[in-house]
Order: sequence, then C-alpha cells, then structure tokens
Amino acid sequence: MTPSSGLEACSAVRDRVAHYVAISEALVAAIAEGEEARVRQALDRIRSQRDAVRHMLEMLDRREIPGTAAGVELLRQFLQWRKVIASHDEVILRWLQTIRRPGRELLASSQGVQRFVDLELPLEWNVLSDQVVLCGDGIQAVANELCRRGQRRLYVYWPSDQPPSGFPPPAVVCRNASEFQTALCGACDKVPEQTLFLGIDGGIGDGELDELRRLVRDARSFQQVSLNTNALTGEQRLAQRMQNLCHIASFPSLASLAGAFSGRPALIVSPGPSLAKNIETVAALKGRAVLLTSVQTLLPLHRYRLIPDLSLNAELLDMRYVLGELSAGEVGRLALSFSSHPSLFSFGAPVFTFSSDWNMDDWVCALFGQNSRLSSGGSVSCSAFALALELGCDPVVLVGQDLSYSSEGEVYVASSPHAKSRVIFRDGAVEHDFSGLPEDVRALSESSRRQAAIELPGYYGGKVSTSLEFALFHRWFESMAKYHPGRRLFNCTEGGVFIQGMEHRPLAEVAAAYMTCQFDVEAPFQQAESADFRVPLERAQTWVEQTSGLLTRAVELARKCKALAQGSPGSELLGCEAELSQLLSPLQFMAIVDPKALFEVMESARVAVNVEQRLAASRRLCDTVLRAGDRVLPLLTVQGARLQATLASGLRRHG
Repeated sequence: MTPSSGLEACSAVRDRVAHYVAISEALVAAIAEGEEARVRQALDRIRSQRDAVRHMLEMLDRREIPGTAAGVELLRQFLQWRKVIASHDEVILRWLQTIRRPGRELLASSQGVQRFVDLELPLEWNVLSDQVVLCGDGIQAVANELCRRGQRRLYVYWPSDQPPSGFPPPAVVCRNASEFQTALCGACDKVPEQTLFLGIDGGIGDGELDELRRLVRDARSFQQVSLNTNALTGEQRLAQRMQNLCHIASFPSLASLAGAFSGRPALIVSPGPSLAKNIETVAALKGRAVLLTSVQTLLPLHRYRLIPDLSLNAELLDMRYVLGELSAGEVGRLALSFSSHPSLFSFGAPVFTFSSDWNMDDWVCALFGQNSRLSSGGSVSCSAFALALELGCDPVVLVGQDLSYSSEGEVYVASSPHAKSRVIFRDGAVEHDFSGLPEDVRALSESSRRQAAIELPGYYGGKVSTSLEFALFHRWFESMAKYHPGRRLFNCTEGGVFIQGMEHRPLAEVAAAYMTCQFDVEAPFQQAESADFRVPLERAQTWVEQTSGLLTRAVELARKCKALAQGSPGSELLGCEAELSQLLSPLQFMAIVDPKALFEVMESARVAVNVEQRLAASRRLCDTVLRAGDRVLPLLTVQGARLQATLASGLRRHG
C-alpha cells in the first residue's frame, strides 16, 4: 500500500468513526438531560453502526498508517476517539443497568414496543448474525419491530395449542424444544456470536428457558458442520429442489396425513447394530403397526420379505445404491424431502413429500401453501419419529436406534448396505472409516469424519461411547419425549443408549401388549393420494414463469452493476444496486446458492471503509447472482415444460 492510498483508506475510516462519536456524544448528553426520546433515537443509531465501527478500528490495528505528518495526526485522532468511545460506553451501560426492565404495559403502543426493544437489545448487536429468541404471549409486535430494524435471525418459542399468527418473515415459530433445535441447526451462513432471549412477563418457566439456552450452546458445533456442508452442497441443494418442482407439485405432502393414524401404534425401524436382535419380530408386525423407516433400512427388511409402510429419505445423493436390486414394487411408499435426488422421485414408487430443512425450504412451502416441515433433529430417524407424532400414533416405538456403536465399532446392522462403515476411538475422538462407502458418499461425509467422543447412559445401565452427532440426536429424542408426556413412547432397541422419558422394554413384550390387532394401514395413504393435484401444478407453473422473468432481469442488472463497479461508484451504480436488491427479495432461493458468500457480501457492504472495499462487495454480489442465473434459469425452463406437459396430459406420473 502506498502512503497516499493508505492515507485515503484511513481518512475514510476517520469520517465513519467521527460520525459515530458525534452520535455517541449526543446519546450521552441526552442521558444527562433525561431526554428518553432522544436517548432511544440515538441508541438505535448507535447499535446500527457500532459493530461496523469496532470492525474498522480493529482493521486499523493491522493497517499501515503512513508515517507522514498527516498520518501521525490521524493516528492521534484515532487513539483519542477510542478513549472517548470507551468513556461514553461506561455512561451508556450504567444507564442501561439502572433503568427498570420493560414489561407488558409497553406493548400497548408502537412507541412502547420501540422502547421495549431499545431497552432490551445489547449495546453491541449485529442484526445480520446475532439471534433473538422470543417467548410468551403478545410478542408479535416485538417480532415486527425487530424485523423492521433488519433482524435476520429470529425464533419464536410458541408451546401453545393455539396456531401462531401475526409473525413476519423471517421469524421461525417453534412449538417445542425439538423444533427449536431443528431450526437452530438449519442456520447455515454464520455461527451466531450472541443470542438474546426476550420474554414478556417471564414468558416461560426457568426450566424451559434453561433447556433452550442449552440447545443454543449445543447447536453451535452442529451449525459449524452444517456451514461446512452447505458451502459444499448449496448449489446442488438448490438445483435438486428446482428439478423436483414438478414432482413436488404432483405428489401429496406428508401434511395431508396429519392425524390419520390417531391412536394407532407406530414402529420406527432404524438400521443400528441392535436391529439384528429384533428384525424377525418387526417382520411379524406388518399390518399391526404403522411401519416407518429410512431408505437405508429397506434392504435389511427385504431379506425378511417386509415392505414398510413408508420409507423416508432426506439425503442429497442418489440413494438408489442402498436399494440394491429392489424394484419399485419391493420398496413400497417413499417419503422424500424436497431436495432428495430426482432419481428417487422417478423410481416408480408412490411418493409423499416433506421439508427437511426449515430455512432453505421456506420458499417451497410458501409456493404450495403447505406446512410439510418435519422436526428432523438432523437424522432421518428423528424425522420418522416426528412424523409418527404428527400422524397421531400412540404408542410410538423405536427399534434399531442404537445412537452408539457396537464393541467392534459397527455403525449399522450387518445386512445394511453401509455395513462396512466402522469407527475407531482414538485420543478422545471418534474417527469414521468411510472406505466401504461409495465415493460421493465419502466426499460428502468427510466434514464429520472425526468428532469428539462422548459417553452417554447405556440401555442396560453404565455408559456407552458415542459421537457428538449421535449425542445431538439423543438429546433431540429426549426433548421430544419431554414435550409429549401424554404419548406412550418406547425404546425397544435392546442395545445402545438409554433415552430419558421413554420406557425401555423388549420389543416382543411391547408388541404383545399394543400390536395385536390388524388394521387398515393403506386407507389413509390412498385417500391422500387420490386428491386433485392440478391446483399445485398450476401454482408451480405460474411461479416458474414469474421467477424466470425476475431472475432474468436480476442477471441483466448484475451484469450492468458489475460493469459499473469497475470504475468509481456513482448514482447510476447506486440505482442499479437498489433495483437489484429489490428484485432479490422475492427470490428467496438465492440464499441457497452460497449462503456464506451472501452473508459476507452483506457484511462487507456494511463495514466497508473505502471505495475499493465497497466496489468489491458489489462485484461479489453480482457474481453470486450470475452463478445462480447460470444454474437456475435452464432448470426453470425444463420445469416449465414438464409442468405444462403434465397438466396437458392429466397424468400424475412423469419422468
């Protein structure tokens, strides 16, 4: 960096910091004069700039300030401002600590809601990455005010039988702790630094609040793994959702089965090592329980000529390899997530659809006007358990759900297509050996190859060693059990971990008590499959046409902005960027292309300290839009043609 360019960059920082100091001085003066309206106004402005100013001052520690007279004067100013900001912070924090905590009476007016938020938000707060959890009645107005201020990560804990209403996007409403955990783990562009819990008059009990805080802590590790995975698979996830649009419109959603098996037993069959003990008993229960499993368990069950009632899949990969030589008639019904590989939708088996990724699937759910989200907990077995609860099943029984490893390091039952997968415990960690798996599966699993080793209570007492990932699933099951106390829940794995809140009994004993009567399992599925599918197909066709037009225009603007960003920013570039930003709002799926990159673009634009950085952020945003256009526009063209052909033919099946 030349002395002149270094001085120019530092001068840009000086202007931003000087503006911030002026606001800070006005805030301190308003506190001294007891002018609360002015305090609130200045607080809002302070929070919107504080993180960016802190970031700039940190950058100065790494920046070479020219040793000229002008550079020395700049350095003196920065050091002085740091002292001023620190002294102002002491005054502001003292004031925040002395004021009375806000209560419900403030929510009666819009000004009161603004005051509530002002008094509760920490002084340093990043609306892009920090997250808020709202609890209690009457919090819709608070959610709206936070969204007005640009709050991006907002969760509403709503443990009520009453349906939530009045919450704006992007608020995610969670009815219990397990849904809250699922929503947290779906946050995929940055691990949050701060979490603020806001409750009206307490909102929830201390025990529930402690549980939510613990879930936030536990989710951090999973969020980092999710962040790494999404960085690798973001474009693939978007592409497969786009490729599946016609399929999603043509097949019924799992939401159509809500309550369809009220009071009927459900058996969740997982491919853990202990499944071998009970697989013959499971085979004898066809027609006496709703049999739910994963596609990975189909081959072991087929050896006993058992076709489950529904097999779930939420993997991105082409999972036909786990089916071996099975035909569509030998597989039975599939429940496929929106982002499942298109080959499974075209396999020929009857299909139901569902959302396995809350944050990334919002636009699909909105498109079809349905809520087909399943609280996944990160595992398809968790999704199957959540589905059993949505179906109204009682009791719900687990088998093969070890959530740990055999003494020989086995992860799956011997008849599983993944049977060669092994783990080794070494130096306090679990190391997975994926050498027996297909190459694309190994590549996608690499980010979780080595995990911290954790001990959990064993099914038969004592402790069993497992991984962080399995421990998170274990905690999810315990949370589900805790928040469904009226449901009879059994862990009949007869091995692996002990799950608090469930009864632990042999499968044969539970089957003899609760699974003795045959019932018609087929009828609810057939009724859902008979529904008219023209309306969702027409909605999808309209969406494809509108989205193609919007994305085409966004690509044109991105090219124009990128060309303008090669020079100095002017009114034409600013106008072009404003129109592009407005267009991106309805194109929610754009965040899936590269969520981390989009977050960094927003953050870079917010903390840019000079023209060069500002233009770099603009160019990166344009590159992301252009990548999305290159990948998505051809897919939209194909889907438009498929939707038109399907509507014209009147046939549900299509290739």
